[in-house]
Amino acid sequence: MNLRKTRTRRRTLTLQRKNRRYRCTDKHTDNTDFFEIKKKMEYLFEKETETIIGIQYDVFNALCWGLREKHYERAIMEEARVKNIPCLSQVRKKVMYKGRLIGYNYADLLFYGKILVELKVGNALIKRDFDQLNEYLKENNIQIGLLVLFSPTGVVIRRLANIKK
Repeated sequence: MNLRKTRTRRRTLTLQRKNRRYRCTDKHTDNTDFFEIKKKMEYLFEKETETIIGIQYDVFNALCWGLREKHYERAIMEEARVKNIPCLSQVRKKVMYKGRLIGYNYADLLFYGKILVELKVGNALIKRDFDQLNEYLKENNIQIGLLVLFSPTGVVIRRLANIKK
C-alpha cells in the first residue's frame, strides 16, 4: 500500500515539474517586443548576402544533395556569372612563418570582394568548420563570411562576422 502511494506521488511530482518547465503565461512573455527588435536589426552587407543566399538555394534546388563540394562551387560560380555578381573561386592566401612561405590557404568563394563563402557537404556543421571560416576571415581581413552546408535535409547557412578587438 505504501509502495503504491509513493509511486503515484513520484509520478505526480514529475508531471508537475514538466508542466512547470513548459508553462508559458501571456503576462510574462511578450513576443511582440522580440519581433520588433528583429525587424530593426540590420546586417552588414545585407542585400549582398541575401543575393548570395538566394544563389545557394537555387543551386541546391537544381542539383539536390549528394554531389562533391567542387560541383556545388562550380554551379554557384555559373549562377553568379549569369546574375552578373562578381565572384572569385579558390581565393589563395599565403601562410608565412618567420618571414618564410610555408604554404597556402584556399577559401572557396569571394563575392563582391568583401563576402567570403565557405562550402561544406555533409550532415552537420562542426566547430572545425566555424574555426576554418573564422581563420580565413582574419587572414584576408574580410568582415562577413557565410558558412554553407549542403546536407540531405537542405541548405544550412550560418553567417559569421570578423569582429576586431
